[in-house]
Amino acid sequence: MIIFLRRKTPKKYFSHARLRIDVYLDLNTGMNRTGIRPGKEAFELYAYLHQSDVLQLKGLHAYDGHIRHQEIAERKKTCDAGFETVYLFKKN
Repeated sequence: MIIFLRRKTPKKYFSHARLRIDVYLDLNTGMNRTGIRPGKEAFELYAYLHQSDVLQLKGLHAYDGHIRHQEIAERKKTCDAGFETVYLFKKN
């Protein structure tokens, strides 16, 4: 796993080698441990990744490990509600 804190870093270190790095945009869906919250900042990062010469956006990543209801119907309902922001992000 490679984590970039600055947008210029990938180009600085990898463009001379003509490498393309596959990446997923990690979305924060409620656990607040990793990822970026869906919204304007995430969309700007998505746009940056989409046009990058070095980074190749492969898709979105979201994790719902905090949803653990015993009843499958309740778990699905909670999961669907939690992922609504992901669906809206993807739609736009």
